[in-house]
Amino acid sequence: MGRSFDVIVIAGSLLVGILLLTGNGDFLMKTKNTNVKSIYDEKKMQKVFGICFLIAGAITAVDTIAANPLVTKIYLAALVLDFAISFTYVSKKCKK
Repeated sequence: MGRSFDVIVIAGSLLVGILLLTGNGDFLMKTKNTNVKSIYDEKKMQKVFGICFLIAGAITAVDTIAANPLVTKIYLAALVLDFAISFTYVSKKCKK
């Protein structure tokens, strides 16, 4: 990836993370699926995904600074692990 794209990903993920953590990211969590709304607590989901996106932004920043093939492999594994843990946590702990 190019450095300019990495900077855009970093800024976007940090912005989304902050919006979700502060509770101002309701528009990012909207769904027309009423089944999801009835099962999961949306405020808890916002907190979890806010942290997830902040971690993703930090991991991307480290990868951008390091620019090493080994770090890139660790970066991809860390991103997959970050989102996998977040989705698992939401499915287990954010139910109403």
